[in-house]
Amino acid sequence: MNKNILTTTPSDDYDKIMLSFKERRILHRILKKQEVPDTFCSDQQKELFRRYQLIYIQQEQIINKSGRPIPKPGAPITIKPTDKTFRYFLYRKEDYFKGKLPVVIALVALIISIFSLALQFFS
Repeated sequence: MNKNILTTTPSDDYDKIMLSFKERRILHRILKKQEVPDTFCSDQQKELFRRYQLIYIQQEQIINKSGRPIPKPGAPITIKPTDKTFRYFLYRKEDYFKGKLPVVIALVALIISIFSLALQFFS
């Protein structure tokens, strides 16, 4: 039986999200602003973000006579980020530093050893 599919996303799914630098920058601005107009990005970018479930499009709705919600005519259409967008950028940041940490530790160790050798030489 299929359990709730929309609960959490495994971390390896974020590796499969392929965005260009420009698309990442636009998505990051959407995340920072939390709500942008529909014209903020192109239809192609919106479709890509929606396919990855990184944004959702919202329009104010009204209830018609049959009790169904329908888009309110003339209401502005806005783009909002999903929780997955925040987790995607968090994953990218952690992944970036994961690769850099051993290099930073090696450089610090090298500097300390050079400094201690210099102290021994001049003493």
